[in-house]
Amino acid sequence: MTKTSRKQIDEFFGLQRIALVGASRDEKHFTRAVMKAMKERGYQVVPVNPQVEQIDGERCFARIGEVAPAVAGAMIMTTPAAMDEVVRECQAAGIDHIWLGGEGSTVSLASAELCAKNGISLVVGCCPFMFMPKTPFFHRIHGAVKRMTGAYPS
Repeated sequence: MTKTSRKQIDEFFGLQRIALVGASRDEKHFTRAVMKAMKERGYQVVPVNPQVEQIDGERCFARIGEVAPAVAGAMIMTTPAAMDEVVRECQAAGIDHIWLGGEGSTVSLASAELCAKNGISLVVGCCPFMFMPKTPFFHRIHGAVKRMTGAYPS
């Protein structure tokens, strides 16, 4: 699996309309915190989850291919078993920027390979909060620790 670069992360956060695949119905779930933080920063975040009709009053799409208007990128926070299918759907929908999982999450190797084979810019296993514009202080500390340990994307 290739290492994520800071350029890939910056390009992802340069997109304005992003799907969050695996958005949870649970308000306290990590995906909901990511969604809320991104919206507060002006991003259009489109929830995707086949088991939910609405999240925070917004339509929740069942599949990435149903999202209209289309998104420029997808943050996929599902189980590794579901990732492969979602990445294939993203490819079919012409999405060329994908963020797989969050910090410490298990990521499908097959999904990462599919992205690499198809020229899809891929961010793997990084905590989105560390890189969001105007991120709170404690997330910047997380980034500083990663820099000190050599685990911060360059």
